[in-house]
Amino acid sequence: MGAKELAARSTSASALQRAGRFVGVIALGGCLIAVSFALLAKAGSGMLQAGQTAPVSEIDLNPLPQRSVVLASDGSLIAVLHREQNRKSVALSEVPQVVVDTVLAVEDQEFYEHGGMNLRSTARALATNVSAGDVLQGGSTITQQLVKNSLLTPKQDLQRKLEEAVLAIRLEDQMTKDQILERYLNTVYFGNGTYGVQAAAEVYFGVGVGELGQNEAAFLAGLIRNPIGYDPFLYPEVAKERRDLILDRLTTVGQIDAADAERLRQVPVPSERGNLELLPKPKDYFVEEVTRRLLEDPRLGQTDTERYNALFLGGLTVKTTLDPRLQSLAEEAVASVIPEGADQFTASVVSVEPGTGAVRALVGGRGFETDKYNIATQGVGQQPGSSFKPFVLATALEEGISPDSTIDGRGPAPSPTPVASPTPTSWRTSRDPPVACSASPTPPAVR
Repeated sequence: MGAKELAARSTSASALQRAGRFVGVIALGGCLIAVSFALLAKAGSGMLQAGQTAPVSEIDLNPLPQRSVVLASDGSLIAVLHREQNRKSVALSEVPQVVVDTVLAVEDQEFYEHGGMNLRSTARALATNVSAGDVLQGGSTITQQLVKNSLLTPKQDLQRKLEEAVLAIRLEDQMTKDQILERYLNTVYFGNGTYGVQAAAEVYFGVGVGELGQNEAAFLAGLIRNPIGYDPFLYPEVAKERRDLILDRLTTVGQIDAADAERLRQVPVPSERGNLELLPKPKDYFVEEVTRRLLEDPRLGQTDTERYNALFLGGLTVKTTLDPRLQSLAEEAVASVIPEGADQFTASVVSVEPGTGAVRALVGGRGFETDKYNIATQGVGQQPGSSFKPFVLATALEEGISPDSTIDGRGPAPSPTPVASPTPTSWRTSRDPPVACSASPTPPAVR
């Protein structure tokens, strides 16, 4: 097959793809308009009937799940706790106006003018999308999207669209426009586990939402329609194409001029996660122990579910006694005594402040990545070994026994049978008797 024939086939395939996308956009837009007119009629009829019967109760939007943070004693961040949704809600006043304007330009330009439904916007979105050959503008209002994300299932059928329309109109009567927009900006999914503009700003740009500019706003607004398909970490070229389409849209509505749009097109889309100081930290022994104890703390709730929701969804700020400097030293100490490659060995360190009992450092093994079991706090059922001897010797000194005293060190050293032990216990040692208290093999400690 010749080069000209290959090129011809490639051109033909590209043309077919563009044609398919074009037809798809027209079909989608046509469906949106048809459904919207049907919904308007049914919604109006439904509301009239509702008005003739009992009053409609208020729509209950459940509190948004919020991530919790764990802080060291100096206030530094040591962990972020959440499950599926990484979110930190922010007030609308904290979101830069350029972000608000860009999202509205893309998702709902007449947001502050309609009452929850906007048929004119749906028709205009169809025309814009057909011209662009892509879904550049959405047909649903921001209020409809909020209702869909908060109250309804993803199922696409006429019944769900009817419910979406009716609830959107009711929500507009219940909440102010700013309240709806604030809730939307904290609800919407931006991909890579981020919900809301604050988490998205952290993951994609390594900054707080207040530091976002026009380029960042265009990128984030472009993600809303399809956060997985426009993922810059997986599909950088597609993500850039989408961002550039948004810049074209902003030029059309007069938010930026052509020169600004061209300049912003030269800025690359994010290629890696942002500032790690703002992202969830990998768990370690200390954080795991804090988490375990909080999940057992009745102050967070009477049931396991209540405590779980409070910790992972409740937006808590957990202040701990950890000293980052001492923690670093403890980790170095453990690493220094374990031979490299010797998986059969482990070690632990717990640093407790005298007088207060504050735990300043905790290392429960070789490393949490490989050894999740914390031998410092989860050692129930393991032999204590010689760790009990300092307490025995300290008690002996308090009782007036001199460090120079000698105690019979011969084994075995019989001891009373513990209640939980089925057989008598005895202790042996290879040391020669007698020994000083300071040497303290096992038999004299038992005696």
